[in-house]
Amino acid sequence: MMEATKQCCRCLETKPLAAFNLKPQAACKACINLYQVVYRERNRELIREKAKAYSRAKQEERREYLTTYRNTHREKLNANQRVYSSSEERKIKDKEYFVKRNELLTDGDVRHALSRGTGLKKEAIPPELVEAKRLQIKIRRALLNGANTGSESKEEGQGDT
Repeated sequence: MMEATKQCCRCLETKPLAAFNLKPQAACKACINLYQVVYRERNRELIREKAKAYSRAKQEERREYLTTYRNTHREKLNANQRVYSSSEERKIKDKEYFVKRNELLTDGDVRHALSRGTGLKKEAIPPELVEAKRLQIKIRRALLNGANTGSESKEEGQGDT
């Protein structure tokens, strides 16, 4: 028995029915996919603007839904949060996050360190000062790490004499 075929109106190839979508279309799946890729590439900004407009339009509706859901399922959500907060997995992730975050020294972190207790606005701090403070923090950390490892070896050395 011969498989049923159909001719694509775009590439003009005769293909098996499996190469076409279930709903009746004149173009094969490959041609439709190619058309969609080209369309998205040509209309990237238009698609992005439509997505933003849709998101803004649905934002309030989504917020109301989430508020209602949280209120009706409060006990379940709180129980799940308590279980996750006390898990070892959470503690490990938190520790990894803070170690990584501490090593990064982002501009925001350094600006925060500079402005803490001074009344300076973070935005008013010049980039040169941020770099100088970042270098100072790195030097201080290196000295502290060196002092910690050095003090252990000195104590061991003093015990031998």
